[in-house]
Amino acid sequence: MEVYHLLNQLRADDAKFYSNPEILWRISRALYVMSQNDLFSKSICEEMIQEAYRLIRFALSVKDDNAEVHKWNAILIDSTAGYLGIYTRIRVIPDVKKHLLHAAELKPSDVTTLYMLGHLCYQLASLTWFQRKLANLLLMSPPCATYEEAYNYFLMVEKLQPRFSISNTFMLGKVSFHMKQCYRAKYYFDIAASLPYRTEQEKKYSQEAKKLSKELHRYDVSKAALFYGWRT
Repeated sequence: MEVYHLLNQLRADDAKFYSNPEILWRISRALYVMSQNDLFSKSICEEMIQEAYRLIRFALSVKDDNAEVHKWNAILIDSTAGYLGIYTRIRVIPDVKKHLLHAAELKPSDVTTLYMLGHLCYQLASLTWFQRKLANLLLMSPPCATYEEAYNYFLMVEKLQPRFSISNTFMLGKVSFHMKQCYRAKYYFDIAASLPYRTEQEKKYSQEAKKLSKELHRYDVSKAALFYGWRT
């Protein structure tokens, strides 16, 4: 909250910062982070997200070649839609993906953007029959993705920043499992389970990784499994 107030004060005190995209996306990020705090009511959190979205849209209108602006625009489009129901959330998927791809083009080394692209591709590849039918009804050209695409994004994160997070390593295992590459899946689950967790979410990933690794106990991880091009 202190960061939000400091940035807002800076923007209010100096006209040159009022429309500065670097200030605007940081205020939007601060609002988003505050909205994740359970201390605030749902209505207050929604107001924070709406304010953050207005600011990031303003930043985008000022300068559309800033990777952070596009990344946070994608996050806030999805967050805003989350308050409006499943239909709206499905409708905004193409916009979310478009801004994430633009952010990745502007800043290819941003592991957070690449992770989000991987997660989005994983979610699209995992849609149920009903969800696909709903997407077909709501969108002229519903977005689609494969587990291979998701894996490639997560792998880019791993190559750029090895052991970036438990969540990325866990998702490499999960996607590998869906691709029926069980040796590789167990390899990544074992790594995810061995990494120290820093948040409650990472703790859940760590516990799930241990559970899935045990279920794949019959798959011995040989050296062959460590090669990225290897397939079962």
